[in-house]
Parts: sequence; structure tokens; C-alpha cells
Amino acid sequence: MIQTAHAETVAFCKTVKPGKFSNESKTTSVAKFDVDFSSFAGIVAKTTSNLKISEIVSNLRENPFLLQNSAPFKVTSLIKYPFGEDFVFVAQMEGKMGTSEQLLTFSVQNEGKQTVLVQKWCELEEIKAKTDRTKAINVFFLEEKEDKTEIVFYSHQDIPKAPAIILNMHAKKRAQVLERFE
Repeated sequence: MIQTAHAETVAFCKTVKPGKFSNESKTTSVAKFDVDFSSFAGIVAKTTSNLKISEIVSNLRENPFLLQNSAPFKVTSLIKYPFGEDFVFVAQMEGKMGTSEQLLTFSVQNEGKQTVLVQKWCELEEIKAKTDRTKAINVFFLEEKEDKTEIVFYSHQDIPKAPAIILNMHAKKRAQVLERFE
């Protein structure tokens, strides 16, 4: 079962009231604030998995986009480049709003029974225009305990000019990614 922390744990944001948009919002921490015509959504979720850390890392290396082929974009092409011990992915995506090319970095750091995975991505156009801005970041803290792996998932996403209801929907979708590891 996926558990989510309270929105207060996302200290840089003000809380969107639970139950404001649906009954399910009580199980998802959503926070939002506006800066220079951008909106940010953050979420913290926890779960346990029967998979080993190596299996979770392998799963994310093969399928780095957490909600691949979900609205608003569908991944049409994914190229993986090794970068030291980490990876860089270039994805072409299509959606109702047009096409997009995104650069995704994926890094893993191990310390004993704990592992941290970090995914960051941004639009390729922003890099070319030298306005590199991280579009989203996902961080997985994994720890093996006896026969289970504990997962704490943090996600932060920039959705320009998005209303709170859209941020709430995206946060719930990102928390659902943990179902891949149960």
C-alpha cells in the first residue's frame, strides 16, 4: 500500500487543501506555489517492495519515464547514452499540444544497504537556447530491510501556469508509479 506524507514536508510550498478536488486527494500530498509565471507541484510517497534494489534500478534504467505513454505526452522514441556509470536519455514525445524533445539524466549512488536514484529532465529546446531549466526531478531513496525494500519517493515538477487541479492530478499520477515496484 502506498502511503504519502503530509504536504507540510514539502517546506517550500503552501498546501492545497485535502478533499478540495476529490475524495482521493486525502491520500496524496500536493503543494503549489507561483514564481515568475510558473507553478510547481511536489509530492512525497512511501511504500515497500518485494523487489531487490538491483531489480528496481534495472527497471528504471530500462524504462526511465515513470508514466510513459500517459497524458499529456506519449514517448515515441527513446535513446539511451551511457555517461560514466550513469545514463542520459533523449526522448521524443507527442501529445495534444504538439511534439517535445526531452533530456533525462539518471544517476545512482549506493551506500551499503541504501541507494539513491535521481532522475532530472528538461526540454532540449531550453538547453539549446541556454535557458536550461529543470522541468522535473524524481528522487528514490531505497533501503533493503530483511526481505523487503523500503522506498521513499520525492517528486517535484514545474508546470508553467498550471491551475491547482492540474497539479493535483499530476501529483497523484506520479505517486502511482510506486505500484510498479510492489
